[in-house]
Amino acid sequence: MVYVGIEANRLDWRLGVMGVAALTMVVGSILSVAQTDMKRLLAYSSIAHAGFILTGVLAFDKAGVSGVMFYALAYGLATIAAFGI
Repeated sequence: MVYVGIEANRLDWRLGVMGVAALTMVVGSILSVAQTDMKRLLAYSSIAHAGFILTGVLAFDKAGVSGVMFYALAYGLATIAAFGI
């Protein structure tokens, strides 16, 4: 959706998306280290992984979008399995 919606203005959005991606990766990773509850650990890990997904969105091309879709599917299945255990 983002790939199609802001194609013309993608350079205007790049800096903001980079900041959000870096912030989510750093904050999610740091806060997940101190967790003892597994569900809370997975929640903070999901915040960090949102930053990794945003780095694929930053590519603003079809390869980045397909990589994000694969990553989201694989991470989603792994998270469902982790919560199931």
